[in-house]
Amino acid sequence: MIARRVLAKYRSLQSASVPGTAEPEAAPDAGERALLSAREHEVLTLIARGFSYAEIARLKGLSVHTVQTHIKNLYGKLAVHSKSEAVFEATRLGLLSRSG
Repeated sequence: MIARRVLAKYRSLQSASVPGTAEPEAAPDAGERALLSAREHEVLTLIARGFSYAEIARLKGLSVHTVQTHIKNLYGKLAVHSKSEAVFEATRLGLLSRSG
């Protein structure tokens, strides 16, 4: 469900841009790739796959509170306010694969 919303947002942003007017994006540098801790990246990957906080906690042997803390840290590092924005921004930065 989340993945569908992310995909819809991604498509709407792609179609909203006027071809030929956007500047080409620079490839993310090593600093941007290292932006997230390994655990934050794991949590974000599972969020992108549609897992709930409780499911992530169970899979990773964490408390739900710890998962929420990782998500809060992700939001701050990526300057976003929702899970779908986090997935979109991480994909844009090359931190997540676009191919599921």
